[in-house]
This record gives sequence, C-alpha cells and structure tokens, in this order.
Amino acid sequence: MQKYRYSHLNQLTINLLNQMKIHIHSQATIAEIQRQFSAMFPYLKLEFFSKLHRTGEATHSKFMMPHNRRLDDIRKTQREGELDI
Repeated sequence: MQKYRYSHLNQLTINLLNQMKIHIHSQATIAEIQRQFSAMFPYLKLEFFSKLHRTGEATHSKFMMPHNRRLDDIRKTQREGELDI
C-alpha cells in the first residue's frame, strides 16, 4: 500500500489505494450516505442540494436537502447500485 504525506494538508495521510463503495438503495437516507462517506473521508463533508448552481458558484444553503430524506424521495432514477469514490 503506497501512502503520500503532504505537510501543507495538516499532515493528512492520503492512501491512494483505498476505494470507497457506497451502496445506494431506495430506503437509505441522506444521513446514512453521509455517515458512510465520513467514515472514509473524515475531513470532507457531503451535502445534497435540490437546485443546481452555475459553474464557479456555490449553491445557497436554503437548497440543502434535509438529512432525514430518503433517496427514494429525491432520486429521478430508481436503481440500486454502488457508488465508487
């Protein structure tokens, strides 16, 4: 396993061989997906928004999806599967 250390990133060790798989299913909530993501990437935050933003701009927080929403309620494509990160 190869690791690289970047002192300018608060001595974060980044493992380039680790891959994360998040299982996507209709009953999962945003909070469950966020917990899985945070377990692998504790220094990053994953949020879901109901509105797109323009390139180079941020999405306003009023469009942030509530963490208790189920994926079934917000997805347009109703397929289960895995997301590789």
